[in-house]
Amino acid sequence: MDGYGNREAALERATKLFFTTERLHHCVFDRKVACFNMHRSQHRMLMHLCRKNGPVSQKELAEEFEISPAAVAVACKKLEAMGYITREAAENDNRVNNLRVTDKGKELAEASKRLFGSIDTAMLEGLSKSELEGFISCLEKMQNNLKAIK
Repeated sequence: MDGYGNREAALERATKLFFTTERLHHCVFDRKVACFNMHRSQHRMLMHLCRKNGPVSQKELAEEFEISPAAVAVACKKLEAMGYITREAAENDNRVNNLRVTDKGKELAEASKRLFGSIDTAMLEGLSKSELEGFISCLEKMQNNLKAIK
């Protein structure tokens, strides 16, 4: 393999670069989320609720994110206090809280999409169309390989 001597060295280098890039992306993401005065998990929940575009129960959110209902309750309490979501008891069961995104929450989600779109664009800056297509192809193969292991 060009410049790497052997396949094992190239695989090690590729894996290290992949995970380092992913960590750098998360660091940039976390810094930007901090400007919204919330933790990444709260931001992810808000974005998920926006994508669902309707009431979602706290239990469904806990299952989706594979976290405890208590952790969801804490995150939702902060999102509600900041005016991004509302919590209301389900009509058929007062023990179930349904979550809805407020207009303020929708505005933040739209601003987030624009901001993170610009981060992703900057990250991929300088890649030619063929490099980008090759990168996409590699990522798809990697995902398929991991799904086969699962």
